[in-house]
Formats: sequence, structure tokens, C-alpha cells
Amino acid sequence: MALLFSLALVRTDGPHLAPAFIFSTALFYYLLQQFSTSYIKQSLRKSVSVSLLVIAALILGFSFIVYGYKQTSLIPTIATDCSLGVILSAPDECLQTSDEQTEVLSMLDSILKPGERFFSANARHDLIYINNMAYYALSGHLPITYWAHMDPGVQTTSSVQNLIKEELRNYANINGRSMVVVVDFDHRIEPNGSAISSGIHILDQYLSSCHTLYRFERSKILECKILPVAGTL
Repeated sequence: MALLFSLALVRTDGPHLAPAFIFSTALFYYLLQQFSTSYIKQSLRKSVSVSLLVIAALILGFSFIVYGYKQTSLIPTIATDCSLGVILSAPDECLQTSDEQTEVLSMLDSILKPGERFFSANARHDLIYINNMAYYALSGHLPITYWAHMDPGVQTTSSVQNLIKEELRNYANINGRSMVVVVDFDHRIEPNGSAISSGIHILDQYLSSCHTLYRFERSKILECKILPVAGTL
């Protein structure tokens, strides 16, 4: 029971709220059967049922509107209306992209060379909730780094950030540049350890030295090149 309610508190979305709500409903009916008289059971059954349905609708509505909208605003979602997004393998299945995602993908298509890799980064890497892995699949380009999928407690550490930094530098040294798409996910804070900054800004400081080619409302495309050593041309 404690685990179910902990999950619901951490992530206020349908999949996490539903188990806690179903368990609470079953427990309430059990207690009602055990401690109520026949008259109370009969008179309250209808009102309780209606109340539970209303509460369920409010909880799920809140989670899908507030939580789901913010997520889909930056992460493409499966859609059946393929005029709105990028078509997948099936003709009636596609990823629905926002206007900004479509602009970013269009720009990537125009500036990336065939076979060129890039890095889908966040605005901050001392705090990580998620990153936009979908850009790799939608653009048809592979990530530069092995550490492309970001998780709190992994990419927030100095060791992994140094590895990513070196991979970006090595790629730029061999290919002339490393392209980076930065997406701002700062609005997503969960009530758990991922909300605590690691205090590590190695990757953020490196990306701040890169040149901004294009800027969007909540995204930007960077071009990172090897900086010349002081005293050399």
C-alpha cells in the first residue's frame, strides 16, 4: 500500500495514480462492508459510487492534462493522424511532433551531413529528468556518445560527464565539429532524488563554449569545435 501511494506521489500520471486509486477503492468498500449496517450500506452505495467516479475523473483528468501535456510538448507521441507528424514503418502509425520539434528536425535535416552524428542534450545536466531520445530516430542520425540515454545519478556524475565531453571533443577533432541539440526540461521536477542537483556542471560548461547556430523557444542547436590551444594559431 505504501509503495502504491509513493509511486502516485512521485509521478502524478494515469499509470502511477491508477493502482493507488483502485487499491483505495477496494479498501474502502471492504471497510464499508465490515463496519456498516445494512441501512447505511444501501443508502450510501449509490452516493459513494458516484463520488468515486467523480474523484477518479478529476485525478485522471488532472494527470493527463497537466502531466501529459507538458510531456508531449517536448517528446513526440504515437498518433493515428499521420498528417501531424513523422510516419513510422506502418502507414497508419506515426509520431506526432510539436511545431518546435518539427522545426528542429527540419533544421537538422538541412545542416547534418549523411551519416553525421549529433548529441541530444539538456539545458542542465546536474539535474536530469529525461532527454529527447526521439530526435535520433526521427532524424535518422545516430548519437555521438555512448551515454545518449540520460538518467539521474548517471549523467549527473563527473565521471560520465567527462566521458561525454571527451567523446564530443574527439568526434569534433575527427569530423571538424560536433552538433548538439539542447532541449530545456527544467520545468520537470519530481519529488525524489532526481530533484537534487549533483553540483556537477562539467558538460554544461563545455556546451556553453559551443556556438549557437539556431535558437528556438525551448531548444537550440549548437556547433562544437575543437578550441585552439592558447598561444597557437
